[in-house]
Amino acid sequence: MVNGSDRVLHRRDGFVQQVPGIFLEERSLKVAVKNIARRLGDDISESKPILDSRLPDGSRVAAVIPPCSLTGVTLTIRKFNSRHFEMEDLIRGGTLNRALANRLEDYVLQRRNLLISGGTGSGKTSLLTALGKFIPAESASC
Repeated sequence: MVNGSDRVLHRRDGFVQQVPGIFLEERSLKVAVKNIARRLGDDISESKPILDSRLPDGSRVAAVIPPCSLTGVTLTIRKFNSRHFEMEDLIRGGTLNRALANRLEDYVLQRRNLLISGGTGSGKTSLLTALGKFIPAESASC
């Protein structure tokens, strides 16, 4: 995450930490963001100061430039975990217990509606991916 030319941050082990000793020139940062947008077939400019797109690997890119950003150019790239968790991984990691996993599997098999919510990085996509593996093959094409 880049919040202006003097604040570069990253997320590690669930915590956002500033990366010390990095300073980016505002002009260089703006050129980099414009190049990213152009490469993705999009645009970012004073008339369209917000970029919300995806990189070819599925990572999300968000950028904001002045006048919408008061602290200078901001850039966030959110890489997703390439590992697809199984339900057993989520149970082992303490995300949910066996009883809840079994109940959710039953709900999927019964084709019930589920609402999954949570904050950024809380595991919503990992849970949905694990639940999706319970969908029977014959109903997956419906």
